[in-house]
Amino acid sequence: MSEKKNILIAILIALFITHIGMTASCSQEAERRIKVGAVYPLTGSLATAGENARNGILLAVDIINNEYDLDLPLARSRGLTSQNGARLEVIFSDSQGMPSTGRSAAERLIDEEEIVALIGCYQSAVTEEVSKITEIKGLPFLTATSTAPSLTGKGLKWLFRTTPDEKIFIQNFYQFLHDIQELKDIRLERLGIVYENSVWGTEVAEYA
Repeated sequence: MSEKKNILIAILIALFITHIGMTASCSQEAERRIKVGAVYPLTGSLATAGENARNGILLAVDIINNEYDLDLPLARSRGLTSQNGARLEVIFSDSQGMPSTGRSAAERLIDEEEIVALIGCYQSAVTEEVSKITEIKGLPFLTATSTAPSLTGKGLKWLFRTTPDEKIFIQNFYQFLHDIQELKDIRLERLGIVYENSVWGTEVAEYA
């Protein structure tokens, strides 16, 4: 995941959390905190992707909680302005890249940490499983990285996505392939599709 994409994710998360902060109930203490959960693969084969996402989120938290001369949402004030400067706290939990582990991680964050919203989970299969919990709990769940089209095609009320899905990515791929053939005056004889056996992989293969 590129550094620019990390920054973009941070900005999107900042906007999302601002809205959640407007609806969250907090105490009247001077140092109030609003807690948001984050489920990502922090260990296992996808740990690098999870760590990159974590860094982007921590950037967003730093921008929100401190004051910077930057043209970014919430950068020029301290804390969540809609909550009188309440500070944002993001609590991370490791999915290990497995749907069942991701679901358990989300349940723990909701029941034990009393989070007001959730972000994650990178893999569409994990996001799909976690969305079952957030839908039951009525908890806002934002995914900025899971792209299986079916995730937002089920009529879920509490799952939100800020990235294009694979339908758009695959359309762009074929348009690029067409343009290359026109430019180089070549004809494609065969196209091989290799995919993983998950909700994301099978849907990519289907649309491709």
